[in-house]
Amino acid sequence: MRKGREQKDDVLANLDELLGKGVEQLEQLSRRLEGTAASARRAESVDLLLRGAERARAAVTRARRK
Repeated sequence: MRKGREQKDDVLANLDELLGKGVEQLEQLSRRLEGTAASARRAESVDLLLRGAERARAAVTRARRK
């Protein structure tokens, strides 16, 4: 049981780290896209992706606490 919990915690920690990196990359992309009307439309898409990534990261964080 303990080994299974440790493995679960490791997987969740890795997932949290990867999601964090993905969120950072999306934020960087969003900042680069700001400025013009065309980039604003793309920025909206990036914002949607960013919100989804944040929700996933929050879910992983909640799962790690259990």
